[in-house]
Amino acid sequence: MCRSKAFSPSSDLTYALHIPVGSWTNRRSTRADRTFEDPADSIMTTSFLSIATCALALALAPAAVAQPSLRVSATQPRTLADFTDNLKMADGTYATWRSTVSYDPVSGEYTKLIVNHDTGQEVSRVVTRDAMVTPSVVEEEAALAIIKADPTISRLMSRSRYPVDISGGFPLTREEGHGCGPGSRCLQYDVMEIVPGQRAARRIRYVIVDLRRLEMFSTDFNADLEGNLANPTARQQSSRY
Repeated sequence: MCRSKAFSPSSDLTYALHIPVGSWTNRRSTRADRTFEDPADSIMTTSFLSIATCALALALAPAAVAQPSLRVSATQPRTLADFTDNLKMADGTYATWRSTVSYDPVSGEYTKLIVNHDTGQEVSRVVTRDAMVTPSVVEEEAALAIIKADPTISRLMSRSRYPVDISGGFPLTREEGHGCGPGSRCLQYDVMEIVPGQRAARRIRYVIVDLRRLEMFSTDFNADLEGNLANPTARQQSSRY
């Protein structure tokens, strides 16, 4: 914070400016070898220069990026999917089953709960820490807000000559010990500049958003070297097909 130093009438009136005494034109009294200034002039001049210095500092300071307001929490479970299926049972009757997929960012657990919509009876419950579930609408909103609020990405987007598009949302699931390992909620996004007349967009950055901690995991991610196929388990599964 910029503050003006308190003025003391007994002190040298030009202490802050290092200007030779007698350089001001508005004078109250004069002795043979020294000129004293009007204190009101010094106070006004010092205050003016302090305000000007503060204004210059603020103008040169980098603009702060506002923190986004998110509709998801890092401490409360969230619903990722909620849908119903009308199924034909073994006895020929039909039943409506409701499936809900939720994520708890504290425990890092994904839960798929299936309930008989007509009776309220629980049909099955599966809990895992390793799941590839696409983001919900509110998660998508949160991810885009976090990306746009990141200082590095925001600066690159502001320098773009053409419109910028952010697309993706594919889950990143890596091995145990990785920041996007089991229990995480990492999503991949491509920040691209849409150049008119070109079929392919120009990539600005490939980023990873951590929706467990609600922050950026990486602002310059190498999807080829560090993506899902870098997970040893994923490589083993893909080699079977």
